[in-house]
Amino acid sequence: MDLSMKACNHRNCETDSLDSITFSFTVRDGNRSLSKTLRIEGGFSLTSVKRIKKSGLVLVNGEPAFFEYRPIQGDIIDVTIPETGTDSVIPEKVPFEVIHEDIHMLVVNKPAGIMSHPTSRIGAGTLANGIKQYWIDRAEEHPVRLVSRLDMGTSGIILVAKSSDFHQRMASAETRKEYLAICTGITPENGIIEAELLRERGNAATMVNNDGSGKVCRTDFQRLAILNPDEQLASQQGKVELKNQNTFSLVKVALHTGRTHQIRAHMAHIGHPLAGDDLYGGSLKIMERPALHSWKLSFSNPYTNEKMVFIAPLPKDFSQILDDTGQYKSLNL
Repeated sequence: MDLSMKACNHRNCETDSLDSITFSFTVRDGNRSLSKTLRIEGGFSLTSVKRIKKSGLVLVNGEPAFFEYRPIQGDIIDVTIPETGTDSVIPEKVPFEVIHEDIHMLVVNKPAGIMSHPTSRIGAGTLANGIKQYWIDRAEEHPVRLVSRLDMGTSGIILVAKSSDFHQRMASAETRKEYLAICTGITPENGIIEAELLRERGNAATMVNNDGSGKVCRTDFQRLAILNPDEQLASQQGKVELKNQNTFSLVKVALHTGRTHQIRAHMAHIGHPLAGDDLYGGSLKIMERPALHSWKLSFSNPYTNEKMVFIAPLPKDFSQILDDTGQYKSLNL
């Protein structure tokens, strides 16, 4: 197909006033669709490709291209997409801890009990609102681009991009996320959970459904300690009858995929729901929110290839449980 005959697939591409950013690369291996070429060779995520189709501009060798075109080896592809980010976020003082900040990124420790970003029903009191205010206080102007998000009840690390370029690079970068969770009962010392997850419309819980209709997800875990608050209390009060009435496990969890409620659903699937997670059958005895903390984030800096490792200190409710059971100092978390 003659590229010169193709029309631009970007809406109002000549008059669009949005700030944009352009990515360029040379095709190494042809015979793929343009969409697959953008994903495999350009490093764009599936979500980004959908955005490009909707509101971006793709040039092949300087000419606008349809997505039906199949690039060949040596083609030069330029992709221009509008800047992304939650720029309509209302600035508001919301508490959070800054773990790291540089010209490309902001790494924060989100408290449990606040949402990561606004929704159609909740527009204030979220982490994104607080980040917007944080930047205004420092005379910086950035749309709020969350590279990762956490459930309202989960605490811990969230990575925020200061530029669309960094956000795009991190969308396709290899990252390692490690969580700490307190589970009911005594878990195995370690294990790998591979089970399909499916979330149906109108159902708050993510279901394990191994009939081929869900997406296979993998969760690795390692037990770090056995926690027995009753045993500690019994030792303090000399009441033997209190021992072994309620036991929990502190586990370290690594994700190989990232689905909604993956850790919560997988741990409940093997009979050890998170403490405080009544949605999945967890005990409310020692915590009133899901006992899950996004603890460590590791990745290579996409500009310098430097290995970066960030750790979010434990929130008070987590550390208090470990301290009450005599485990906090020995674990060195």
